[in-house]
Amino acid sequence: MSKVSLTAWGYHVARPRGKGPHGAGTVIPARQEGMMAGLEHLMPFTPLPVVLDTNVVLDLFVFDDPYTRPLAEALAAGALTAWTDADTLAELGYVLASRNFQPGLGAPHRTAAFERYRAQVHMAPSAESVPAPSLPRCRDRDDQKFLSLAARAGAAWLVSKDKRVLSMADRAGLSFAILTPRQAVARLPPRG
Repeated sequence: MSKVSLTAWGYHVARPRGKGPHGAGTVIPARQEGMMAGLEHLMPFTPLPVVLDTNVVLDLFVFDDPYTRPLAEALAAGALTAWTDADTLAELGYVLASRNFQPGLGAPHRTAAFERYRAQVHMAPSAESVPAPSLPRCRDRDDQKFLSLAARAGAAWLVSKDKRVLSMADRAGLSFAILTPRQAVARLPPRG
C-alpha cells in the first residue's frame, strides 16, 4: 500500500495497490491528539448567497473581466451561491441573443456562456410562491426584478454595475447590500 502524506494536516490518504483494510482514498488519522488543529478552513461553511445583475454575469462568463474574476472563482469554489429566476435568466438570454451584443461573438460562444452561468446558479422560488417583502422602488422598472430576486432568495449581496440600482444602496428597507463588483471582490473572504 502506498500513502500520500498529508501530515501537515495530520492525515494520510491510503491508496491501496490491492485489497486491504483501507479502501482507495480512505483518510487515516496520523495522530489522535489535535487532529482538527489547522483544519478550521476545511470545516463546513454556508456559502454567501448573492444575486448578480446581467452586466456582472456578462463580465464573469463572456468577457472574463480580470476585476470580477475573483467572484467567478468564489462561485466555482462554492464560497458564493448565486441565485437567479425566470425573469433574470430571460433578460440574460435576450441580451446574449441580441444582434447588437458583441456582433463578432458567435452563437456557440453565447450559448456556452449562458450554459456555464446556468450550471453555477440556483433557481429561486417564483414571486408567486414566495412573495418578496415590501421594497423601495427602483427608478428603472426593468431593474426591480433584481431587487425582488435578492429579497426572495435571501441574498446578502446584490452585485450590480447599474447606476440606478447602485443609487439605492443606502435606502432603508433592504435586507441585502447593493455592491459594485469591486466592492464585492473586496468583501470576499481571503483565500487560504
